[in-house]
Amino acid sequence: MPSSSASSISKPSWLRQALLRHRPIPFDDPNRTPDATQNPKTNPIQMYHLGLWFDNPKDVEKLGGPRTVTPFNGGHDAGILVLNTGQFPDNDGPLKRITSNGN
Repeated sequence: MPSSSASSISKPSWLRQALLRHRPIPFDDPNRTPDATQNPKTNPIQMYHLGLWFDNPKDVEKLGGPRTVTPFNGGHDAGILVLNTGQFPDNDGPLKRITSNGN
């Protein structure tokens, strides 16, 4: 599988354009589990890190980037990685700093 690392991005301007143009789309999946109490039991995990991918490789290509396919969406056909917080230590990602009061 081709790499989706940030270093594979050759034109930072297309990335800026994409981030400015694209807005989040509300998620509405009629097949989702309606209540957290019905989810399968799992062990706790830490979620201090963040990774964002383009949902469609065609969107990346339209902006001048590579049409690399990665498995990081529901259909396993996402575009490349846009942002990640891998430079932070495993148990000390930036999301750890968000508090319940938003500060």
